[in-house]
Amino acid sequence: MQLLIKGIRSFSPENVNVVEFFRPLTLIVGQNGAGKTVAHETEVKGQIKLRFVTSSGQPVVVVRSFS
Repeated sequence: MQLLIKGIRSFSPENVNVVEFFRPLTLIVGQNGAGKTVAHETEVKGQIKLRFVTSSGQPVVVVRSFS
């Protein structure tokens, strides 16, 4: 699972930052001001994008945004 951060607080809307989550546990650590809270806030204010191919071979993208 990945979390893409773009245009929130100190993260530029021009660049995409990706946090990769690994099983069974992912720790987010860093100095003050490094963006740890932003990673948490994006779980609440975020977007989920699901890409798949149907059985007939047609590509589909489903997007859900949370605010």
